[in-house]
Amino acid sequence: MEELLELARRSFSTRLPQPPLAFKKPSRDVNILYAYSLSAQWDSSSVSVPPRRQARYDKTRQRATAVNKLMLVTPGPLDLAVCHAVGHIPLSASGLGRADSSMGTMDISLHPCDHHGGSSAAIEVDPVLMNTLWGFHREIFSAGKVPCVDWHDCEEGYAFLMMVPDMEVDRSEFDGVLEAFQDDSRLLLDFARTVCEVSRMVQSYSSLGLPPLSPRVLYEVLTPKRCQAMVDSERYEALGGSVLQLVASEYVWSQQFSGGEASLEGKLTDDRQKIISHSCTSRKAVDGGMLDLVQCQEGRSAAETDASLTREVLVSVTNAARSCLLALIGALCDVHGIEAAVQAITKFQLVPNLPSPDLTAHGSPGEERDMDDWQLPEDFPPHLRERLRNPPVTYDTLTGAVQDSPAEVGGYVFGKHSWLLSESLTHASVTAVSAAYSNERLEWLGDAVLGAVVLRWLFQHQEPPRELVRAFTDNVCNANLAKVAVERLDVHKRFNTFSTPLLGAIRRFVRELSSGRATVRRGPKPLADCVEAILGAVWIDAGGSAAGGWAAAWDFVTSNIVIAPDPPLSVEVVDLTSPPSQDGPSSPVLAQPSATHTSPRKELGRKRPAPLSPNSSAKRKAAESVNSEEDAVALRERLASLASTLNAEQLRRVVDAIESEIAPGASP
Repeated sequence: MEELLELARRSFSTRLPQPPLAFKKPSRDVNILYAYSLSAQWDSSSVSVPPRRQARYDKTRQRATAVNKLMLVTPGPLDLAVCHAVGHIPLSASGLGRADSSMGTMDISLHPCDHHGGSSAAIEVDPVLMNTLWGFHREIFSAGKVPCVDWHDCEEGYAFLMMVPDMEVDRSEFDGVLEAFQDDSRLLLDFARTVCEVSRMVQSYSSLGLPPLSPRVLYEVLTPKRCQAMVDSERYEALGGSVLQLVASEYVWSQQFSGGEASLEGKLTDDRQKIISHSCTSRKAVDGGMLDLVQCQEGRSAAETDASLTREVLVSVTNAARSCLLALIGALCDVHGIEAAVQAITKFQLVPNLPSPDLTAHGSPGEERDMDDWQLPEDFPPHLRERLRNPPVTYDTLTGAVQDSPAEVGGYVFGKHSWLLSESLTHASVTAVSAAYSNERLEWLGDAVLGAVVLRWLFQHQEPPRELVRAFTDNVCNANLAKVAVERLDVHKRFNTFSTPLLGAIRRFVRELSSGRATVRRGPKPLADCVEAILGAVWIDAGGSAAGGWAAAWDFVTSNIVIAPDPPLSVEVVDLTSPPSQDGPSSPVLAQPSATHTSPRKELGRKRPAPLSPNSSAKRKAAESVNSEEDAVALRERLASLASTLNAEQLRRVVDAIESEIAPGASP
């Protein structure tokens, strides 16, 4: 960590402030400036105005009107795309960003002044007019840090601009502008800073050689949360993190066979974490020059570095560089696709190298292992040792048993590695030879693919940021994936497992789905794992990110998982894979909303209880009790819903039938 902070300190020490070309201080003999009129739209629809805030509300309305009487004067011309983008970046009406948005937001647009009938925004100036304009600028900003008395004294390294009254505004109207901002000009300062930052970002980003992004998207991507702006990089950061995890997973997958044998899931996760860890990605962001791109207030000059760059500040800016780098990857994926995101990952060297289009599917399918490789303890039971040496079912026998079945699932037909479908449907209980032959490794890869594809799909559907986590969880949670496995992929008909309790749980889950009950139990997690494993198999068979992996995964996910999603399951769900306690029926597991979490969660509900002995008669009785009670609850709900549709005569016949049914068992 200390090494990373020192790297960030050196980066700031050698960084010279360079304002955008349009804001570079003009020479003394300047004769041309560029003027842009301001147009403000105040969104106060969500503002509540109690009596104690009425004066502040009126003041904000006065400032919104005053903004329309001003124009921005710059030494150089602004890019028209920048002018357009600025009008779509909301500002806090108080000028304090997220720290205070109680007065709503304000969008301020820029339009080139057409005082000569054109739209070039150029105006002729002389020393007298220049001094006059600077005087107006000083009057407007007299409430804060007063600008230099003479504009010639402004420092070269800072952006130069002037906020002056529009050419058609007379002195009395200008006095109204001064009155609006006489005690607080932070709104204008925030707007001027936004224009400068957007111009600087566009200029700096063009040197990276990456696919283009609009100025509005660039501002969102390169504005860290620490700046307290109304828009920041947080939204795109989630998508970028998922894409990076996918590319890193693919790299780790391709490297696992270098030793001649497939790695287990835990080893794959450890290797991936070394690539996408916070410290590693932060270092890559700083090394790649992200500190020159992000919106940052510290370290503007070498003279200020030692005084202002404390450890706390350095930690903050390195985190900001990392967040903005991930957001940049996410924005490129959203706008241009996975290829552009991979290009950025390569540019910043986040992954050592990318695998070839022909991804290795497996080391050696069906390879026998020497018993010495297991490193079993000396007191390991002999009969279990013999079972490992000669297992009843191996990956080879399993593959041979299903080789005549079609290698197609969810609309995807396997072309290169048809046996991957068998592996994706194989539970760990079957794989007595090696856990590497179960679907756990494919599930590990498929989980990364699913997260990236679903988030990209949500971005295309313009899901609001506050709903993004909830929508993501609804799509990738185990409850939804288990339902997809049965209703759309028929996994339950092809699933390979030696676990009798698991098979029973799957059968009960299938029956309940087909019954049309309003309350559905939580599906067994291995069904959801199979969906992720199938997706991982599709990714490999199609060639990964370097070939058709993304297109194949996109079609599979949008056709089977997220397209036209079903209504959410009932909040009352019961865990099928864990038996109830011996004391009585198990209580339902209530799925909790995930909106309070900052990152998408994959599993809803409480932790599953530990399973009881399979030979327990009490377990079987309790399970039957649970099923009977649930049937009764479902029938009562159905009866209540039907009662509202019956007339008096029909209700009387129903009541008579019920009374006659329970009469024999009634107490005397």
